[in-house]
Amino acid sequence: MSFLLFRSHPFLIALILFTRFVWPLKINKYLKLILGIFFILISLKLYIYLLSGGTMMDSKLNRTLSMLVNALNFSAIFLAVLTICRDFINLLYKIIKRQSHATIIPPHNLICALILAIFSFSLGSIGTYNAFKTPQITNYTISLNNLPKEADGYSLLFLTDLHISSPISKEDIEDIVTLTNQENADLIVITGDFVDGDVESLKDRTDILFKLKARDGIYAVSGNHEFYSGYLSWLKYFSNGGFKFLENQATVIKSSNNIPLFNLAGVPDKNAWRFNNIGPNIDKALANIDKELPTILLSHQPSFALEAQEKVDLVLSGHTHGGQAPLIRNLIASANNGLVSGLYDLESTQIIVSNGTKLWMGFPLRLNTPSEIIKITLRSR
Repeated sequence: MSFLLFRSHPFLIALILFTRFVWPLKINKYLKLILGIFFILISLKLYIYLLSGGTMMDSKLNRTLSMLVNALNFSAIFLAVLTICRDFINLLYKIIKRQSHATIIPPHNLICALILAIFSFSLGSIGTYNAFKTPQITNYTISLNNLPKEADGYSLLFLTDLHISSPISKEDIEDIVTLTNQENADLIVITGDFVDGDVESLKDRTDILFKLKARDGIYAVSGNHEFYSGYLSWLKYFSNGGFKFLENQATVIKSSNNIPLFNLAGVPDKNAWRFNNIGPNIDKALANIDKELPTILLSHQPSFALEAQEKVDLVLSGHTHGGQAPLIRNLIASANNGLVSGLYDLESTQIIVSNGTKLWMGFPLRLNTPSEIIKITLRSR
C-alpha cells in the first residue's frame, strides 16, 4: 500500500496544481499551459529519476542537480498543500456566507497566487538546502548503572543514516569523517542505512569512511536500506574495511588495561525477514553478555527498543531522520511508538534517536530538524 502511494502521489500533486492552482488563474492561455507543464514536470521528480537512468534509491544525479530538482519538487508539494488549504478555507467561507461564489482567497487572483508560490518555493529551497548541510555535533551525557569507574568519561561517536548515493559528494563524506575524527572518541558506532546503491557504483565514496578512527574501533549494524542495496555485498565490503558488525551479537568493550567496561550489542534491521535473512533477536544478541556490566544496544529502528526494554541500559537508533519537518514529524513519531528524535527514558532503559548524519535522497527535506553526529559521554551512577 505504501509503495503504491509513493508511486502515485506525484500524479496527485500534479493534478492538484494544474486543476486548482493554474487553471483558475486569469492569465493568457498559452502562459497557463506553460505554467501547467512546468508544475507537472517538477511534481514528477521520481519519474525524472527513472527516465534519467536512476532508481528510487539513487537518482544518479550529481549534488547540484539533485538540490535543484528536489527544491523544485518540494516547492510543488508545499504549493499543492497550500492550494488545498486555500480551497478548504474558501469552502468554509461559502458555507458561513451561504453564497456559492463567495471567496476569501480568490483562486484567480494573481497576487494571492504569487504569495502562495513564493512561500512554497522558499520552504522548498530552505528545506532542501538544510538536507544537504554538514551535520552538527550534538552532545549527550548518559549515566549508567554499574558502569565501572574506569569507564567514567568514556566517549562514543554515534553516526547513522548516511544514505550515501550519487548526490552525496566525496566532499560531504570527507566533512563527516573530519568532524567525527576531530572529537577523538574512544569508540565509533553506526546504526545502519549506510548506502543507497550497489558497491560498484558507490565504492569511490564509501571508501572514504575507512578514514574514520577511534581507539576501540568502529562497530555497526544494518539498516533497512542495506537490504534494498545488496545486504551481503555491503556487509562483506565494510567488514573487510575493518568495521565490526554486531548482527544479533555482543562484545565486551574493554579499557587499554583490559578492564571490562560495558557490553555493546547489536541487532539487524527488521526488514531482514523480507529478504530471507535472519532478523533481530534480542535474546540471541544478549546471550553472551557480561551481566555485571551495563549494556548498550545498536538498533536501526527505535521501535525495537520496546522489545529490548529493561534488558539493556541504553539503545542507540536512527531511521526516523528526526521527523524531518513539523507535522511530518508527528506522522513519523506515531509510526515509531513516539520515538522520533532525542533522548527518551523507558523506565530502566534509555534510548537516543538520532536525526541522522545525512538523509535519504528520495526525500531530502529538513525544516527545524538538523542533521547530526552524536557524541555520548558515559558517566557512572
